[in-house]
Amino acid sequence: MNKFYIVLFFFCICFSTLHAKSIYVSTTGVDTNPGTIDQPLKTITKALASSIHPGDSIIVRGGVYSLTSTISINPSGVQNTLYYLFAYPGERPILDFSAMADADGNRGILLKGSYWYVKGIDIKGAGDNGMNISGSNNIVEFCALYENRDAGMQLGGGAANNRIINCDSYFNRDAGDGNADGFSPKLDVGTNNYFYGCRSWQNSDDGYDGYLRPSDNVTTTYENCWCFKNGYLKNGTASVGNGNGFKMGGSDNKDLMHNAILYNCLSFDNRVKGFDQNNNKGSMTLINCTAYNNGTNYSVTSALNPGKVLTVTNCLALGAYGTLISGAVLTTNSWMPPNTVSSADFISIDTTGVRGARKPDGSLPDITFMHLKSTSHLIDAGTIVPGRPYSGSAPDIGAFEYLITNLSLTAFIQGYTNTGGTAMNYAPSAVTVELHDATSPYALVESQTGSLSTDGNGTFSFTNAVNGTSYYIAVKTWNTLETWSATAQSFTSGALSYDFTSSATQAYASNMMQIGSKWCIYSGDVNQDGYVNLTDLIAVNNDAYLAVTGHVVTDVTGDQYSNLSDLIAVNNNAYLAVQKHTPILNNPTASIIQPTRINRQIKSDQ
Repeated sequence: MNKFYIVLFFFCICFSTLHAKSIYVSTTGVDTNPGTIDQPLKTITKALASSIHPGDSIIVRGGVYSLTSTISINPSGVQNTLYYLFAYPGERPILDFSAMADADGNRGILLKGSYWYVKGIDIKGAGDNGMNISGSNNIVEFCALYENRDAGMQLGGGAANNRIINCDSYFNRDAGDGNADGFSPKLDVGTNNYFYGCRSWQNSDDGYDGYLRPSDNVTTTYENCWCFKNGYLKNGTASVGNGNGFKMGGSDNKDLMHNAILYNCLSFDNRVKGFDQNNNKGSMTLINCTAYNNGTNYSVTSALNPGKVLTVTNCLALGAYGTLISGAVLTTNSWMPPNTVSSADFISIDTTGVRGARKPDGSLPDITFMHLKSTSHLIDAGTIVPGRPYSGSAPDIGAFEYLITNLSLTAFIQGYTNTGGTAMNYAPSAVTVELHDATSPYALVESQTGSLSTDGNGTFSFTNAVNGTSYYIAVKTWNTLETWSATAQSFTSGALSYDFTSSATQAYASNMMQIGSKWCIYSGDVNQDGYVNLTDLIAVNNDAYLAVTGHVVTDVTGDQYSNLSDLIAVNNNAYLAVQKHTPILNNPTASIIQPTRINRQIKSDQ
């Protein structure tokens, strides 16, 4: 499941519930207020009691909320009309339950309702779980749970079909050290719960715990999740808890089945085991997982129930891999001939950055830890798994795919282009090409800078693009108007070609100008604010007056001079109110001052 699907889903729901109300909560609010943005409530509990209906939103302003009692969320939305509990955009509320007594049942948030979407909230210090979910079909995204006195987040009471996206759980510790996991889909949990992009570290017991009592034959999926240093306390000393990373199941009588599916998960530095069966009798499927420096990296040592299978494909261990049962289906793993693995296969085995801040959209930070070097023989050495993305001729081995995708780009820069539009007079040497996600908020995936030849051609190589995934292409230099492709494009077998010059409709909103037979990217956005206007014109005029020479931003024609040719090009584009058009911000309405038009003269070839 792609993380941005969740974001897109939110926008779709919002547009379908335009008349739903929003109730605001603030540390400076009063619970007798009406709950407007100017007169907010004080507590989420009061907002929940304020005659809310499916489609309504509770918006929580940033700051620390000191609390001593559980926030119980009881009402349920419906499939196409959720309830929302969101942080105010750009702010981070912290629900601090540190003053709550340490006792069973003293949860921070108790989510009994179904069809809720909770996003952007920190929960710390609860006397039991930070968040306990017994409802179903909920989404919890970009939340952090820490220093709680049991598991940071526990799913039970039949909780099913919940989506836990880009959440962190860490420094959770119970009195005996043996219960506080990061994430616990366990005991009487329901089926089809899904974790994506989550991190769990330094919890006194396990990172992810799927122990069952009495649920049986349920399924939980983990994708792109990390866990590390579990079985250690916040101060770095060892706990007396189990200390496993992914505990995939287990039960009192060693007979219950938790079917665990793990895709591209990373487990390292856990005190006891990285990927642990713990007497689980269900199927366990590990695809492209990585283990390093755990007490034991992979441990599945006892037979499964009839019909259940251990499948391990394209997985990696740096160091001894551990022990797996006979009869397991093992395919192209790093410890299997002819593969070998050493630290030389990786860009870095330094864990710096693994606790780093998440990106603004909540996704995991970019790291080089356990990423393959371009010279590693583990690249393209895996087995294709239907439905799983990969780059190159086959999947790599391990959690992180080494991606090199080549974009063959054709683009002309207006100021550089000769009168007939047959070529550029000079080759642009610092052209930045960005790939953006195809759905709102159109996040930047990767940026590369290179050059174009005088015939407009250049190749740009990316390492984060995935075959079959669509991206908008954005092109810019230091003094051209940022120009996006008309539609999102996708790589096939690591390659993509895109020609901006063939038609105006190749650019988003047809935002180019024609010279001869070529469509060209507008020049003149000297200050890179998305407009060609009086500000740019003044900068060019001043440099032209001073006869500035060399590689300067006001030289939009590339001839190493700021002069009348540059002034004419910028003036004409400013007169036409040329401005950036992208899916993020289309048809901006900022005021543009239009100077007197000067008849445009394009320099001939020199």
